[in-house]
This record gives sequence, C-alpha cells and structure tokens, in this order.
Amino acid sequence: MLLLNLGLYAGIYGGLRLWESYKKKPLIHLSQARVDKAVDNPEVNNETAMVESNKYTDQQLLLSTGAMGLSVVGFAFPFVSPLNFALGTYISLPIAKRAEYGLRQDKQIGNDLLTSAVCITSLGLGQYSVLALQAWVYHFASKQVNRSKNLSHQVISEVFNQQNTLVWRVTGQAEMEVALEDLVAGDMIIIRTGETIPVDGRVHQGAASVDQQALTGESLAVEKSIGDPVFAATVVLAGTVQIQVEHAGKDTNAAQLASILASSTDFKTQRQLLGEAWSNKIALPLLATSAALIPTWGLASATALLFSAPTNSIRVMSSLQTYQHLQQIAAHGVLIKDGRALESLQDIDVILFDKTGTLTKNQSEVGEIIRCGKLDTDSVLQYASAIEGRLQHPIAKALKQAAEHRGLNELPLMNRRYDVGSGISADYQGQHIRLGNARFMAMSQISIDNPAIQQHAQRAEQKGYALLFLAIDKQLQGAIEIHPQVRSEAAQVLLHLREQGVKKLIMVSGDHQQACETLGTQLGLDKVHYEVLPQEKADLVREYQAQGHRVAFVGDGINDSLAMKQADVAISLAGASTIATDVAQVVLMDAHLRHLPELIRLSKQLDNRLKNTLLFWAGYGTANVGAVSLLQWGLLPSSLVFISVFSLGLVHAQQSNELEPKALSLDSEAAYG
Repeated sequence: MLLLNLGLYAGIYGGLRLWESYKKKPLIHLSQARVDKAVDNPEVNNETAMVESNKYTDQQLLLSTGAMGLSVVGFAFPFVSPLNFALGTYISLPIAKRAEYGLRQDKQIGNDLLTSAVCITSLGLGQYSVLALQAWVYHFASKQVNRSKNLSHQVISEVFNQQNTLVWRVTGQAEMEVALEDLVAGDMIIIRTGETIPVDGRVHQGAASVDQQALTGESLAVEKSIGDPVFAATVVLAGTVQIQVEHAGKDTNAAQLASILASSTDFKTQRQLLGEAWSNKIALPLLATSAALIPTWGLASATALLFSAPTNSIRVMSSLQTYQHLQQIAAHGVLIKDGRALESLQDIDVILFDKTGTLTKNQSEVGEIIRCGKLDTDSVLQYASAIEGRLQHPIAKALKQAAEHRGLNELPLMNRRYDVGSGISADYQGQHIRLGNARFMAMSQISIDNPAIQQHAQRAEQKGYALLFLAIDKQLQGAIEIHPQVRSEAAQVLLHLREQGVKKLIMVSGDHQQACETLGTQLGLDKVHYEVLPQEKADLVREYQAQGHRVAFVGDGINDSLAMKQADVAISLAGASTIATDVAQVVLMDAHLRHLPELIRLSKQLDNRLKNTLLFWAGYGTANVGAVSLLQWGLLPSSLVFISVFSLGLVHAQQSNELEPKALSLDSEAAYG
C-alpha cells in the first residue's frame, strides 16, 4: 500500500505541476507562501491579498477538520479509505507546493518541508488521521497569524475612513459641493483658509500659505502660487486657491503612503521569530536523522521523530500570546504596528521626548495681556483673535478660544497677509493691523522699546513663554503672553517610567534654551537638548545607542521621522490626520502619554509568556525524541500525545492571555490627576 499510495500522490502532484507550468495557470490552490508575499507587497492590493489569505486559510482549516472526522469513520468502515486518500491528497497538495516554493525560491528547508514530509508519509502509510491532524494544526497556526495582521489592518482602515469626503468643485462661476470620490483629473476645486487639501494637483488661481508638515515633516509653511504643486493631507493656513486636480482618492501621495504603511505591518515578536528559527534550523538535521533511522526503526517511528520540531505549535501559541496583547491594547486606543516593538519596550533604558505636541499639548493658552496704547486689554485680544482669522495653528486657536471665553465678537478684517514664522497683517476700517513676534515688529520698523513691554518680555523669556506684539498703523498697542500647556499627566508618567526601569528621560527640542530648561526643571528630566534641528535628532539617538543604551523616541509625527527610524522603538502621539505618514511602530491614538508605563509592563509580561512557551515546546520536543527512541512509538501514538499536549497548551495560552487587571487601566486618568 505504501508504494501504491506514494506513487499515486507523486503522479497527481507531478501531473498538476506540469499542467500549471504548461498552461501558466495554477490548479493547486494559491499557496499560503504566495499569499503572504502578496500581503507584504505594496504593489499588490493589500485588502484583496488579506481577503484571499483569510479565505484560503479558512477553507483549508475546514477541509482538515472534515478529513479528521472522515478518518475516524474510516476506522469503523474501511471502505471509505479511497475518500480518505482523496481528501488527504487534496489538503496536503498546497502544503507540498509551499515546501517546493520554499526550496526553489527561498532555498529554505524548514517547517513547510517538515510538515509536508509528515503529511505525505502518513498518506503513504494510510494514517489519514495523522495527516489530517498535521494539516489542521498547520492551517490553524496560519489563522492565528492572520488574526494578528487583520486586527491592526482593521484599525488602520477605520482611521483612514474618517477623512473628509466632501469638496467644493468649481464649474464656471458656480461652486458645488460634491463627493471627493467623484473628482477626476482636470476638475477645479476651491480651498480656503483653514481647510485641508484633499487631492494632489496644481494651483490654478490664487495664492496660499500651506502647512505640509503632516506630509513632508517641514516645520515651516510653504507659499504656493499659480503653477505650484499641492498635495493631499496638507492644510491652507492663509489664502484661497483654486486647484486643478491631478490625482484624487487612492491615487494621491498620502493614500499611497497609507498603503505602504498598511502593507509593511509586521506582528511577529522576537521570541516568536526565535522559536520559528529554532524549529527551522533543526528541520534539516531532524529530517536527515529520520531518513537515516528508517532501516532500523521503520518508516512510522522514523517519521514520528519529526513531531519533535513543533514549529506550527510555536506559531499558534506565540501568535495567540501576541494577538491577545495587541487586541487588549488596541481596544484602549493604542495601535501597535509591529509586535516586535511591544516586546522591545522591555529593554528600553533611555527615552527621548520631542517637546511641542508631546510633553506639551499642541493647544497653547493665552496668559497675561499687556496694554501700552489707547486700546484696553479686551480690544488687544479682539484684534489679535480677528487677525488670526481661520488659521489652524496652536497660537491662533488659543487666541480664538480666549476671545470666545470673554464674549468678544470677531472683527471683519480684510487683506490678510501671512509672513511665515514671524507674523500676520490685515486691514480694518482704514487701519493697518500687525500681530507677530519681535522680529516681525523690527521688520515692520515698529519700536517695542516700552518699559512695561520690556519688563514682561524679560519675564516671558525666563518662563519660556512666547510674546505676541500688536500694532496699529505702526504704533505698538500691546502684547499677549502665549503659554505652552504642559500635559497634565506628563510628570506622573515620567515617574512611572522610572519605576519601570527607564534610566534616562531626555527632552529634545528646536525651541530656545530658556523655554526648554524651564520645562525640563518642571518635569524633572535628566537632560535637555535645545535648538536641535530635525536632522540632528537622529544623531542624538545614534549617540545614546553608541553608549550602549536602548533608545525609544516619542514624537508627534513625520517631523521626527529620522530620529524615529534610528530609535530602537518609535512612538508617536499622532492623531488620525497624520497617521498616513507616521513612521512610528507604536501610535497613541488618543494623544495621551499615560499609556507608556503600562506598555513597558505589558512588554515584560509578554516576553515572560513567550519564554515559557518556548521552554514548554522545547520540553515536549525532547520528550518526543525520548519516547520515539526508547518506546519505538509510531505515527499514531506520537500524534495522539501531540494533540493532547497541543490542546493543553492551547487552553493554557488562552487562560494566561487574560491580562492582569492593571493592564486594563491603560486609559485610567485617576493615577495622573
């Protein structure tokens, strides 16, 4: 029977592969290896590849379950053996194809070949239950890995689905609000101050100051005029432009970056990779030893030895451990793009924080208002709030919020002109209004040499505040203090991070020395690096790594991309508007720091459980070698013991994945006041 079954199987597999080669069309179902490569290829539709992968895995898992049931029937009714052979052949063909794919394309002898050898030998010996069991565990492992991938792909998809879907299209002199998806190349749309550009295109009419930081990381706004290119996901800070659409929807630069982000997601931890590497490395010597022992032990016992490399079991258990942690964390608004980052957090001993938007909030607040002219304090604030108009930067929001709190109406200013990084000017009832920093006043030849103003300017510098000056027709009228808002949870988070073993907490900022040192003292940071350019942040990360430290960088998006790429773990507080280009491995979706200490604790917890999983299956492998060599176990006894141990391990993995109560308090604000 052995030679007959093996001969039939070889004939079927060889014939199908020859037919595929001749017709250039697969008959054997798309192998999981090719599905995996499709999922990881940004040129392939990621969603389609994921659906194909899930569909394939579910189908094979169902067939393997049916094969196990049919094999049990075969013990009582031998006449169903042909059906068992046919179904066993069908479910083992994709595994054999993947083993062949690994040998030819990846030059790898590992789990696929080992699993295929057990399946084919079991088929040859008529041990259909063993074949079905091996195939079921193989596909169950693939399903667990897919679950981890699906989890974060779903989170990412939900984030991008929150984007605005309506836009104003210009036809002749008329404007009509239409769905973004209805735009085609050549259409004209109009974008005003404060609005997000939803397409890639060129300015056809008008001029504007555009914030491209979310897309390119540029810290300063860029002036755009007729003929200049503009990109989706950027914001018009000032001005109005008509844009001729070149790319919309999935064809925009931002959407392509999102696709690359989604397709590059990886969820295998280092321990999981270590387990798979360990099993793959012993696959060749184990196969060679098994083949050498066939003359003395017999084919069944020699093949039973292959159960000693439980790669599929390691994939199942470690994926379950990782998935459960990712699922619980995602439920609390934290996106882990790479499971290895979660594990690496346990080794972090230095954390570098960007200042603005990370240790401080993006939203500033208005402090003291100083008058030095004919206007009262309310009027100074009213003019300042009005001149900012519909700008979206933190200072503009702070001024508008303060004006609304005092019940001040917005003045109808005209002809706003924006000077990047300095100030803004406008006209009101024949008066020319200017609001900006000291440099802007100097550029406009407006003196700020006023005793009251100078006193407050000195105080503001000492405390790290910004000072905006308001002038009307070149006469200084007053100044407004702008205070950065330190995150309420920051001090307690830093304390808890030290409790988790982080040795150095460091701030990196492009801000001036006094502001940085004031905040550093307030929060008890170990060191402050000030006036640092974005490209210099990566050098600082590299410097600490050269000293033997494991470094995490916490930033607010793509602006810190070089430092994030260099860091051992990159963490971002980016919200939905910037995640498309966020290079971080960990994204705190609700923009709160309070998750960090708990993430490190969960990292240590996960690592301990993965270590235990490896030790558990290493012990099983050793025991199986002993049982086969001493008791001459065949395929059936080894498979029965394997499924018993596998079931116990599965139950233990599910139970141990119930996270400790503290882990579920990720978003509790009580501990942070």
